[in-house]
Amino acid sequence: QFPLAPDDLPRHPTQLYEATFHLLAAATLVWLGRSERFRGQHIKLYILAYLAYRFVSEWLRPEPHLWLGLTGYQWAALALIPLFVWLWRRDTKQLSRNESRLSMV
Repeated sequence: QFPLAPDDLPRHPTQLYEATFHLLAAATLVWLGRSERFRGQHIKLYILAYLAYRFVSEWLRPEPHLWLGLTGYQWAALALIPLFVWLWRRDTKQLSRNESRLSMV
């Protein structure tokens, strides 16, 4: 328990969970950077992974629930995940078109 917590309830060490997530994400991005896999998409991959992580980790945090039992961060993640999936698909198609044009030249 954390003696300075206003409600004196036990807490998950979410800061440690988040630090672990970021270390693993950084290692994954470095590893992906050495290959052609997901070329040009690394930042979107990281943001999507973070949004998914944050959506799940919010269940462990003592944040106020705004609507339907979800926190503000969870609602933001639900709004942003489709946007970044769309950006991923759009940019993947654009990269494919550019590679096709280059191979024809």
